[in-house]
Amino acid sequence: ATSSLDDMAPGTSFSPILSDVLSKSSEKVTRVVFVAGKLYYDLVKAYAEQSSELTDKIAIVRLEEICPFPRDELASELERFPNVH
Repeated sequence: ATSSLDDMAPGTSFSPILSDVLSKSSEKVTRVVFVAGKLYYDLVKAYAEQSSELTDKIAIVRLEEICPFPRDELASELERFPNVH
């Protein structure tokens, strides 16, 4: 996967994490998986092959920066999922 030039145009910014875009309802999510790199695309492929009963419970969050670790951004992202403990 690659980024387009539009992703790096003026007015855009880097985000150390990319929020889950696959789960339909953050209230149904009970597990959050944090991934980096190409593994994200492998998981998305496997995710698409699963039943919606399972996929509704799992969110996949992409880590785009590991050092320095984005602790505050991850904490904010986890707040989106009230049923993840």
